[in-house]
Amino acid sequence: VLTALSGDRQLADVAAATDLYARLGEALFSGARWVPAADDDRDDRARAKIAMLSAMYGGTSGEAGPLLGLLRQRFPAAVSYVERAAQAGERGERVRSRLGR
Repeated sequence: VLTALSGDRQLADVAAATDLYARLGEALFSGARWVPAADDDRDDRARAKIAMLSAMYGGTSGEAGPLLGLLRQRFPAAVSYVERAAQAGERGERVRSRLGR
């Protein structure tokens, strides 16, 4: 849904995979100049899942913060879409889904 709403073609390519979070992990961490160190042995899939869900649900603390920066670099249109909606809500504007909720 985020891919369609934001028009992020790079994320659309990732979303076409059978395992979204595994493919997202490859896209986020392959060839990254700086990858935040994990506090435990979680794999790239788990860290990619943290990044995506944190972006969509407003998580910015802990491991999510640095991962959001990487997500923003790789998928700027998608993250920008989420951030614009959050900023509108912070200004007291009504934020609705495409279905009007």
